[in-house]
Amino acid sequence: MKSKLLIFILTCCCMGLFAQQMIVISPKETQKAEKLYNSGLEKFNKQSYDAAIKDLKESIKTNANLTEAYKLLAKAYQQNNQNEEALNTLQAYSNVISQKDTAYFLMSKLEMEIGKYQEAVSYADQALAVNNSDYKTYYVRGLANYLAENYNAAVADFSNAINQNANVAQLYNERASANRMNGNYEAAIADYASAIQLNGNEPAYYNNMASAQYENEQYDDAIYSYSQALSLNDKYYSAYNNRGLAKIQMLDYEGAIEDFNACLSINPDLYQAYSNRGYAYYKLKEYDKAVADFTTAINKNSNYGEAYMHRGNTKEMMRNPEGACQDWAKAAELGVEKAQEYINNQCK
Repeated sequence: MKSKLLIFILTCCCMGLFAQQMIVISPKETQKAEKLYNSGLEKFNKQSYDAAIKDLKESIKTNANLTEAYKLLAKAYQQNNQNEEALNTLQAYSNVISQKDTAYFLMSKLEMEIGKYQEAVSYADQALAVNNSDYKTYYVRGLANYLAENYNAAVADFSNAINQNANVAQLYNERASANRMNGNYEAAIADYASAIQLNGNEPAYYNNMASAQYENEQYDDAIYSYSQALSLNDKYYSAYNNRGLAKIQMLDYEGAIEDFNACLSINPDLYQAYSNRGYAYYKLKEYDKAVADFTTAINKNSNYGEAYMHRGNTKEMMRNPEGACQDWAKAAELGVEKAQEYINNQCK
């Protein structure tokens, strides 16, 4: 859940923070540098990053004070998987601008996106030491803290961002996710509701709120929220899978199977959905179908311990104790703690 949500977040963040525009050509003494910048921008937009880098480096060489060229060059390096060069460019950029917080912010964002979360927090600290009223810096530091699993710090950062700008739905969504990871489900649900109030057309917000409601054992509410997400995007396969799990909790196994079927019709590689459907078949005592689904899940992910555990349980019900013990042994090997208890009690 977390990974997918953050991909969406980072995409939005990148698009908003790195938007570049053509430069209007200035007097003759700087025309060459600005023409090179505009040429670099055109090539960047065509995803010709090597060519863009060449023009932008020449632009900076011609006029070291053309600040827009540094930012675009850093982005071109990043798109070209040259992250160290991107960071060096932003450090050079910090030397030619008076407002250092902008450079520190961009360095923080870069470090976060390449997975260096502590470095991202450090650069954000420097940016906020210069300018503590920029909600985007709190937002980026909050994301870095979230990804580093520093959830209390993430909540504090997102709260500061909201205090600076209370009209950004994504900020409430992020704080909700941090609260959810802390087990503070009521606060999470309230924040997801605020995100929805600001932007009721984003299915991920409904899906996220439903997941918090599910974890808070509010299964009816979760089913409703998952349904809202699906009304906005009927291809949202994870919402079908999640709604199926909520229906299992409400003992609606047939309805759960319908949702898992819908999920798998969109994404036939989601191994968890096969295992979940297998569990619903198990509860309906359709053991052959259950075993088939658990086996498919295992074939798609041989390290999925829960599927071995459930298949072992199903084989036990089919009076196949040897097969059950083999599956429980594999589940225990993969870290399913309950499996060892079954082995101790039933596999002597």
